[in-house]
Amino acid sequence: MKKYMKYLISIGIILIIFMFISVLCVKYNERKLIETKKQAVELDEKEYEGKYQSFVSEQYREKPKRIVFKKENSINEFYVLKNGEEDFDRVLRCCEDRMAYSVMEDYNMWCFTPYSMEDISNLNENFIVFDYDDEIENKDYIYETDFNRDIFFRFSNRTRLFRLMDYLSFIYEPVNMEKLKEIIGKDDFIPKNQIMSGYKYMNSSLFMD
Repeated sequence: MKKYMKYLISIGIILIIFMFISVLCVKYNERKLIETKKQAVELDEKEYEGKYQSFVSEQYREKPKRIVFKKENSINEFYVLKNGEEDFDRVLRCCEDRMAYSVMEDYNMWCFTPYSMEDISNLNENFIVFDYDDEIENKDYIYETDFNRDIFFRFSNRTRLFRLMDYLSFIYEPVNMEKLKEIIGKDDFIPKNQIMSGYKYMNSSLFMD
């Protein structure tokens, strides 16, 4: 009986050691992956320094209060960077540059199409939202111009912006939709009855009577 108990204790110790080593290996591989992504971003920023473009639009007047990011292949996971946080300006610079290119490449501005928070969560695409504190209820998104409307942007994996946001997703903790609503102080980015094409949303003055 004593031999059997010693045998069980030995097996238990071996399993504990094995589990400990496995955890260490997972942590090591994760740190290695993060470091690889960090190096890729730093190389992007070094090689592209001085080439960043400004994004110009009648709807984009000032820095957003927050930048909300959602990765493809994820549901109900959002990352939030607040104006003033460490990585906010580097993300904003990269976003504006990618947006400026997209305006030239996508005449119909499909990539700027606004979506509800739930749709953004469920769509299998990368999203950036420039979020403002302006009241959105009872606003006419075509005829009213006295408020900052949130800017929506979809982008592909084959961009500097994705590599940056992918890296930061390992640094920042994601939040779910309910927590996001608390952070931005509203139930959605845009009223559901105001959903329209990206071109119309970003060029509302062209459609005024």
